Amino acid sequence: MFNISEHASLRMKQRGITEEDVQYCFDHHNIAFTPKEGYTLYIANHPNGRRLQIVVNPENNDLVTALWLD
Repeated sequence: MFNISEHASLRMKQRGITEEDVQYCFDHHNIAFTPKEGYTLYIANHPNGRRLQIVVNPENNDLVTALWLD
């Protein structure tokens, strides 16, 4: 699992995203890329029909943020 930053925790609550949703995105992503050094974006089609994006700092396994892409 990830270390959830304070910012990510706040955004998850605001957006109705659970830790299980985040883990699902990481485990089942169909897109992963590094837009800038120090961050990796993962995008997955969630079983609820929505697309979820998570941003992870791979150096310390911190979840930076999570958001629905619709």
